[in-house]
Amino acid sequence: MKGLIQVESKAFAFPNTPILQHSSTANVSHAKRADVMRKLHVLAWLSLFIIGSHLSLALAIGHHKQGDRVPSLTIRTIDGNQISLDEQKGKIIVLAFWKQDDDKSSKMLTDLSRISQELQDKDVTFLAINGDKASERQIGEMALAKKNTCLFASDPDLTAYSSLGILVLPTTLIVGPDGKLAFIQDLYSRNFYTQTRAHVRFL
Repeated sequence: MKGLIQVESKAFAFPNTPILQHSSTANVSHAKRADVMRKLHVLAWLSLFIIGSHLSLALAIGHHKQGDRVPSLTIRTIDGNQISLDEQKGKIIVLAFWKQDDDKSSKMLTDLSRISQELQDKDVTFLAINGDKASERQIGEMALAKKNTCLFASDPDLTAYSSLGILVLPTTLIVGPDGKLAFIQDLYSRNFYTQTRAHVRFL
């Protein structure tokens, strides 16, 4: 009986050790995964907060609509000139909001350069406003690359962007001589050149 009891005690004692080691390793691995997931959740919420803050600001002011009067804005071009929209009343103004390294923005600027050259007989101010905080050097390089005749400007604090309720880039607004929005083009479409040229031509 004594020998049997000793054998049984060994049989039950030894298997416990690897089970405890496996359990400890699993707990450490689970803790690491949980820590990574917590960090990912924090980053996701921060990203949503940043995006949401811009959208909520634009929505609070109001998304642009055709027929709306353009608010009083002064925009500084990369050449250092101040363009006041109030002082542009009586003229047609094309406000093109674009972003760096974006194919649709690039196509929009190419079309606007073509339109501005073709309609030189019209009293139109073409203003290309960067809406993603590109540096003035980057904006200047874009203007040279496109051989663009538009005035290029930056909007580092997103004043114009939020005041006009811009929600997507690129966006093009045409302001009539009466200071009201005559045409709105969110994003870029294959008909952009034709539609934009027609609106500028017949205003």
